[in-house]
Amino acid sequence: MSGIHEWLQGLPVNKKIRNDKGFIVRFLQIVLIVAILTLLLKPFQAILGLVNISMMFLLPVLYSAVALGRRAAIVSAVLGVLFFDFFFVPPPLSLTVDDLRYLLSFLIFIIVGVLTGTLASSLQHQVVRSRQREANMTALYALSREISAVAGLDNLLAAAAIKVAESIECQVIIMMPDEKTGFAVKASFPEVKQAFIDNKEWAVVTWVYQQRKLAGKGTDTLGDAERIYLPLLTEQGIVGVLGVQPAIEEIHLSAEQRRLLEAFASLIAVAINRVQLAEKARANQLLMESERLYTVLFDCVSHDLKTPLSSILGAVTTLLSENEAIQPDDKLELLQAIKRGTQHMNRLVNNLLDMARLESGSFRLSKEWCDVQDLISVAVRQIEPSRDKKVILHTMANLPLVKADFILIEQVIINLLDNAFKYSRDNNVEISVHSDQQEIRIAVIDNGLGLPEEDLERIFDKFYRIKSTRQVSGTGLGLTICKSIVEAHGGRIWAKNNPHKGMTITFTLPVLAGLSGEIPLVKDGEENGE
Repeated sequence: MSGIHEWLQGLPVNKKIRNDKGFIVRFLQIVLIVAILTLLLKPFQAILGLVNISMMFLLPVLYSAVALGRRAAIVSAVLGVLFFDFFFVPPPLSLTVDDLRYLLSFLIFIIVGVLTGTLASSLQHQVVRSRQREANMTALYALSREISAVAGLDNLLAAAAIKVAESIECQVIIMMPDEKTGFAVKASFPEVKQAFIDNKEWAVVTWVYQQRKLAGKGTDTLGDAERIYLPLLTEQGIVGVLGVQPAIEEIHLSAEQRRLLEAFASLIAVAINRVQLAEKARANQLLMESERLYTVLFDCVSHDLKTPLSSILGAVTTLLSENEAIQPDDKLELLQAIKRGTQHMNRLVNNLLDMARLESGSFRLSKEWCDVQDLISVAVRQIEPSRDKKVILHTMANLPLVKADFILIEQVIINLLDNAFKYSRDNNVEISVHSDQQEIRIAVIDNGLGLPEEDLERIFDKFYRIKSTRQVSGTGLGLTICKSIVEAHGGRIWAKNNPHKGMTITFTLPVLAGLSGEIPLVKDGEENGE
């Protein structure tokens, strides 16, 4: 609490004492000005004449009206009359006058001083109000800009409390409902702990929250409170309470400051509502993603896992039946069916696990120098096309090695081949490999029906499935995983339709030869078929 006291002590102690001292200084200043003017005019009395000298005494009146205010202008007019009468009007050095017509001049002189001072004071007051309104608008704009750029409710409330306290020179507390204690201090400036707010103040806070009306110090409702409390209202309801305590206990907030506070409260309430709605939207988005993932997993279990499991179970059951009529070729075919089903399940589970790693942020690369042809050969053996399917490989000579995660890039090629075989029409898939000084391009080409242009970008979205009349299994995760792995290596991946038929998916890997101080081996390649 010592920081609060130091902050409060730095502000003015008593406005009345300050105003009284200021008036005395201004009075002495006016006396000095009129006296100096008198001394300057006295030697030229015979030259200027009484009429011109009387006009000269209007100058202190005008100066006082503009610079010092209405009361100073009136005092200046009275002093001007007295000095003019005493030093210039016959008989000199006396307040009496030989000609009573001077009394009318004196009266008009004082009336001019009063009117001039009043008009100048009114103009000055309008200028002050205009500047105050400008300052208020600047403060509102600053608060709006400050809280619009802040993410998170706690940061938002802290920024709002600091901005309001700086704008009005007061202590600010923002309270919101709490499930355990009813209300809790969410932000304050200078810092105020919840334990330092007594039960009487909490009662006022509760009343403001329930009635949704302003109350507290300086108002007609619960005016004996230490602070003034404003509800933070939105179209959806009340979200909290803003408490403000003037720096000096004897000073109440002005009407202008109260209007500014109400504007602050509206801005803060809208900002809080925006953050809360954003958090709800994120929660709903997570819920929708969870439901979507549940649907996809259910589809996998019901179809993509059930189908190979049924095939494996049927083949194993046949092999275990001890039927001597099973021919060796048929037995081999059953074993091949078991292997294909197992590999299909393995790819599916790997895709789900890779997606989980990507979502959790535990995705890490283990880079090593790799031969692209070896990568493709291993991937082709893993995909194991049947006898009537073929992978045709086209490579250029002198392919450089690339520094990449062998297992992950192998997974990319396997996913692309698996996707191509699903949609290819004549059971042939081509792989084309080209290189320049900056990157290696690996393209997987099928001869299916292709895709509409608007779907070419979406095929890399999570869970996206191509609408097709053919029954094609899959989770919609394979190409998403490919995109994440390739981009993690600093490469690119895209899809385009072929001029005549089918689609080509191409990805790149950067060539890092010479950058790490290692000299990778270079192997020749040639067109071949798998």
